Amino acid sequence: MTIGEFVGELLIGLLLICTSYQIGWKENISLLHSYHWRNISQEDRKPFAQKMGVGGMIVGLGIFGMPILNWLLGHEIGYYLGLAAVLVGCVFMGYTVIRYNGFLFAPRKK
Repeated sequence: MTIGEFVGELLIGLLLICTSYQIGWKENISLLHSYHWRNISQEDRKPFAQKMGVGGMIVGLGIFGMPILNWLLGHEIGYYLGLAAVLVGCVFMGYTVIRYNGFLFAPRKK
C-alpha cells in the first residue's frame, strides 16, 4: 500500500464520518438527495436522519479503518472488514430510505 492510498482512504473515511454526523446528529437531511426523503412526514424526519447517520457512520468507519488495519496487521484483511462494513451500512441506509420514504428513488410526492 502506498502512502497515497493510505492517506486517500483516511480522508474519504473522515469525509463520510463528518457528513454522517451532520445528517444523523445535526439532522441536516438536505445533504441527501431530495428523492430519498421527499415523502417523509415531519414527525419521521428525526428518526430517519438518525438512522441514515448511523448507516453512513458505519460506512465511514469501515473505510477509515481499512488502511489502519492493513498497516497494523501487515495483511490486507482491512479491505475485507472495510468491505463488510460498507455493505452493512449501505444495506441499512437503503432499508431506512425504503421504510420511511416508500421508495428508494421517489420520483414525486405521494
